[in-house]
Amino acid sequence: MISTRDELAKAFREARKVRIGGTLYVGNDAEVEPRVRRALAAGQTVTEGGMSSWVDEIQVFDPAKSGSAAYTWSGDQVRVERFLVTKVLKTSAITRRHIGFAWRNFS
Repeated sequence: MISTRDELAKAFREARKVRIGGTLYVGNDAEVEPRVRRALAAGQTVTEGGMSSWVDEIQVFDPAKSGSAAYTWSGDQVRVERFLVTKVLKTSAITRRHIGFAWRNFS
């Protein structure tokens, strides 16, 4: 006969485990994936399976121009290029994947 403790241990081993900030989320893909997407969109670090991921934004800059003309503006917002950065914690290897552009308040 399988005990409840064994069933819980098996369910925990098979579940997806993700750390967002200082909080551990455990569940199936349908429960955890929306939290991961929201966290990345909000600029938080997501750690899962020995890898950390976060979104990095770099202001689009034209070095041929000077001052504020070097940036691409829309009203009071500047255009930024967005990258998904992934770091393998064991080896510290980092990869960057371009995920698009956005507009952010200038800082």
